[in-house]
Amino acid sequence: MDLKSINIQEKTFKANGKLYYIEPGDISIDRYAKYEELALELQYGVSQAEMFANWKQVTQLANELKFSDIAVLANNMQNGLIKLMDRQNTSLKMCTLFINEENEDRTKISDDMISNKINDWREEGYTVGPFFQLALAFSGLIKEISSKLSQESLAKMEAMEKEVITQKAK
Repeated sequence: MDLKSINIQEKTFKANGKLYYIEPGDISIDRYAKYEELALELQYGVSQAEMFANWKQVTQLANELKFSDIAVLANNMQNGLIKLMDRQNTSLKMCTLFINEENEDRTKISDDMISNKINDWREEGYTVGPFFQLALAFSGLIKEISSKLSQESLAKMEAMEKEVITQKAK
């Protein structure tokens, strides 16, 4: 089978008999929570749960003064980056948050949904390049939205604070 490449500008593509839509706008609360998990996994090579468990174990070992065990755990955490080859690619997982089937519930996301989408893309023979580009662009969009929200929220809080002070002065 020849490799295929999605055309990002078309905003749709077919995979494994399904039509997918590229919708990189705002996402639901559930999908944003999954985005945060995936961003951590992308940055550190482990899932949020694995990261928490490892740091919890480091704390326990430090309290027990087992420094050689801490060194072994730290080495294992570093080797976690190597395990990325055995997993579904995190950038592809990130794309599943905003690449949707027509009748898909865009308020929900699950590990099964993520796996099914990636398997469809794999079965169709797509290359990863455009998906990496989309994941990178989406991450930048989320950061931009977050910073705007923070600035807007801060401005609203300041306005409310001024209003409260004005009312108290009366």
